[in-house]
Amino acid sequence: MGHKCYISGSSTPTRLQTETMNDQTLIERFIQQASQLVNNSELREDVESKLRILATSTFSKMDIVTREEFEAQTAVLERTRKKLDELEQQLAALSASVES
Repeated sequence: MGHKCYISGSSTPTRLQTETMNDQTLIERFIQQASQLVNNSELREDVESKLRILATSTFSKMDIVTREEFEAQTAVLERTRKKLDELEQQLAALSASVES
């Protein structure tokens, strides 16, 4: 199905972020809903075209990552934290042996 998205730098998703699918699906749903407000078919095509450009541009400027990217970075962070904890323990043990 769709992807959940997160704003990078955030460890927990907001409601908006978890409700999004993927950029293209979200853009298409937005364009379909907006174009339903226009009755004139020629004007509708123009509105859809301009909205597609605007929405695509806006999403490309946002700092959003897919769920998969978020999970991958979370795993990297967890491994880094574990390694840091191990190194801190080693340092404490070395410091203790030097002080003895």
